[in-house]
Amino acid sequence: MGKAKGAGGRQRQPPPSQGSSSNRIATGKQSAGGDGNEEGGQGVAPEVAEWFEKGRIRMMEACEERNPSIVGDATKAQEAKQRLAELSQRGSDTKGVSFAGDALHHLYFSTKFERRGILLYRILAHLLVSSTSSNVKTQGEMAACGAALRAGICRQESGKTELLAVSVGGGPGTDASGLYWANKHFLGFKGTEPAEGREGGRLDGGLHCVLMDKEKSWRRNLATLQGIMHPEVTLDFAPCDVGQACTSPSNDKASADIFAADLIIFAYVSHETSQVARSSDFAFYRGVCKGAKKGA
Repeated sequence: MGKAKGAGGRQRQPPPSQGSSSNRIATGKQSAGGDGNEEGGQGVAPEVAEWFEKGRIRMMEACEERNPSIVGDATKAQEAKQRLAELSQRGSDTKGVSFAGDALHHLYFSTKFERRGILLYRILAHLLVSSTSSNVKTQGEMAACGAALRAGICRQESGKTELLAVSVGGGPGTDASGLYWANKHFLGFKGTEPAEGREGGRLDGGLHCVLMDKEKSWRRNLATLQGIMHPEVTLDFAPCDVGQACTSPSNDKASADIFAADLIIFAYVSHETSQVARSSDFAFYRGVCKGAKKGA
């Protein structure tokens, strides 16, 4: 591949490899730290770290290609940085932090695509294959948790022919990127061509993940994300507002997918929107607990 550079001056790299599945698993004994402390690439096999690095670059390039004006614009970059910083302040969600704009998407992928994706991958790896503890009681609890999770989301143990996952607040696709490697290494779902009538690019026998977010502009990144994750994970997008009841009209599509899902992921959204969820007496989360299918 040539050495053409993107608008930002970085050497353009090929998209992540779609090569054969590997039996390598996460390595290292680091605990899964917070977003600000977790170093991208640590504690995972080199092929995983390389894929995330190339994926991060590809997502940034897509933002630059869509809107070249964001490259080198210090004002837009600073404004995006300030908005992301507000997410770490409890209470900011009462007035709403906007995720709109290519400049913010560019910065988000630059700083969080690897960290958050690898974090989810390592958590799943720990639960599914490497749950250990020096405390006998804790070790037993972790083993039981891992066994229950394997029975619910691993193809061999669950007997399921396909898996539906939803990532609430996961519009940027970072959770889905963690699922990509979890599926290659542990879950074992392999999609084939879709049957007639299936929507959203979903493959028969595969792992399908619905990205759910209040910020609808994340949808514009869906095609690029799908390009680096297919066929291990197929993607769709659904508007979702955790400040509203799960069954409210604004959450129609999201609730249908949540109630059908085998795996429901809540990552940073639970913290970043805690105050607005509290203001509605956690109606969304209560609805999820009530409507989710048994074993999800």
